[in-house]
Amino acid sequence: MIQKIKAWAQEAPHRQALVIDDKSYTYCDLLRMMNQTILDSKSSDVCFIVEHYPLDQLMTFLAALSLGIKPVICHPNLSPEVRLALASEASASDLRLEADFGILTSGTSGKPKILWRTMSSWLDFFAEQNRTFHINQKTALFLKGNFSFSGNLNMALAILYEGGQLVISDKPSPRSWVQLCQTCQVSHLYLLPSLLQVLASHLNSRDLDLSYIISSSQTLPVPLIRDLYDRQPTCDIIVFYGASELSFISWCKGREILDNPNLVGRAFKNVQIKLKNNKIYVTTPYAAVGVRCPYTVEDYGHFSKAGLILEGRPSDWANYAGTKLYLPRIRQKLLSCSFVKDAFCLKLSSHLAGDEVHAFLVLKDGISLPEAKKSIASVLLATEQPKYWHTIDAIPLMDSSKVDVQYLKELCQKRIH
Repeated sequence: MIQKIKAWAQEAPHRQALVIDDKSYTYCDLLRMMNQTILDSKSSDVCFIVEHYPLDQLMTFLAALSLGIKPVICHPNLSPEVRLALASEASASDLRLEADFGILTSGTSGKPKILWRTMSSWLDFFAEQNRTFHINQKTALFLKGNFSFSGNLNMALAILYEGGQLVISDKPSPRSWVQLCQTCQVSHLYLLPSLLQVLASHLNSRDLDLSYIISSSQTLPVPLIRDLYDRQPTCDIIVFYGASELSFISWCKGREILDNPNLVGRAFKNVQIKLKNNKIYVTTPYAAVGVRCPYTVEDYGHFSKAGLILEGRPSDWANYAGTKLYLPRIRQKLLSCSFVKDAFCLKLSSHLAGDEVHAFLVLKDGISLPEAKKSIASVLLATEQPKYWHTIDAIPLMDSSKVDVQYLKELCQKRIH
């Protein structure tokens, strides 16, 4: 990776490599800043990166790699106590001895853990990755979020490896993202569904002419896909299914999902997918250090003519009064309601009735919850109706741009009691 950046700095020193809001940097700038970055590794072979600003994170990561030190970018909200615990675990782990860097899991269900990776586990896939996503030297790709999220870091390195341009905003306003994309003539967006949901209403073809929208990690809701195609009719949407432990698994196009909800498509080259009792097992040469294939992240699915259909994990299913409910499907139905801007569903266990479903709604301006529920009644079956309804200004997100489920559960507990 470092050799590639050095090569681009020599071959095209004045080519723009990185734009962060109103600041831009060439490949020559990146190499200079990387060489000037001073590390505080405390005589260890692991460097925990605590900077919050994207440029500082990226430069420190690359500088550590160039010195043979194993970088791990920390989530911004990580407490000093958790960082100390992770550092202790890292020093005791033999897996790090085989690795070039570490990535943190999102910590959705608790404390994050370190997954150790060789750089080749990403670099060896870049040719296939960039071919599938139509990434080349002319690509200008926008992403939002933190480099502690492995998807952002991977995509950023893939762009720089190819000699393209990476465009990042550190601002919270979707309007500012669109303005930045216009200024930089962005061709590609890479955003999780949660951020696409926030951005969608600001995407108009007269303001922005995108070639590709790439999304990952979660299944993309059909109503959102339709909205994106309506707003960007010449744009192609590519959705991939992956996991931090396994990297890229499969992919498909957005129009295929319109006919096959929850489709995650075909396996990438050199990746094998098998089902055992509907649980998905993956064999890949691009896995994290210590991952023994075939490996499962506890997702379930089935094969159709179009490819792999994702059925989610056990946490995606609720069992209420003897009825099994698939929470992502209920969310998709809620999003199809014209009064709803965004939605999320979760379950909490009840001793009396099993799982009780909570729905969080972001309503359009001027719409009350009773009005919205009248409209929702026409799209949800009686058995799919959530037990509790909550209105909220915005669905809360973690640093990784995934939904902050733990925070929503705490809100549920407060409102129930």
